[in-house]
Amino acid sequence: MRLLAWTGRLIAATLVASFPWLTHAALTSSSHWAEVAAVLISAQLILAGVVFALRSTSPYRWPLVMTGALTLAWSWQSAHTSLVAASGVPHALINAGLLFLFGCSLLPGRVPLVTTLARTIDPELPREMIGYTRRVTALWAAFFAGQLVASVVLFLAAPVAVWSLFVNVLNAPLIAFVFLAEYAYRTVHFRNYRHPSISQMIRAFTERAVQAQPTSIEKG
Repeated sequence: MRLLAWTGRLIAATLVASFPWLTHAALTSSSHWAEVAAVLISAQLILAGVVFALRSTSPYRWPLVMTGALTLAWSWQSAHTSLVAASGVPHALINAGLLFLFGCSLLPGRVPLVTTLARTIDPELPREMIGYTRRVTALWAAFFAGQLVASVVLFLAAPVAVWSLFVNVLNAPLIAFVFLAEYAYRTVHFRNYRHPSISQMIRAFTERAVQAQPTSIEKG
């Protein structure tokens, strides 16, 4: 049973990882079968998103469900529309959600998200790191805002192949680049501070993102 479960997770992860590349290939290819394969996978991913939103306890559950349902209905108009919807809508929702998560934590009376994550790992966070983590929070908010703006500009002004390359193929590498560049800068600039591992930071962010509630500054 464990082997079966592991195999199922591996297949699911492979499909998710290959979907952006498959979608980009289908959008830039004249092959009918490439479009059919990508449409089938996109429909499954949209349905999976709807199911996930239904099972979520987030206050934004029903708007997400409605968005997914409308996207699914709209995407069946044509293969091309389906691929564009399956690429653009998740990209926009994810980046808008992360922009909201990071940006709201920078409002007065809130604790910057990266500061909260750093304190989760190291409760005795040095003062110099508090200011730095606020700047990193602003950096990520600006990054996700830039992703949204660039996607809209390319969608309106560039060929579909260029827009697809940005939202499908380059999205994850850009996030990884910013993450690793910031981590490298921090380890060099604050070399006397014991930095958490990358796995610790990812785990802390995942747990915090699930809660999705900005932390307020405690008064007292």
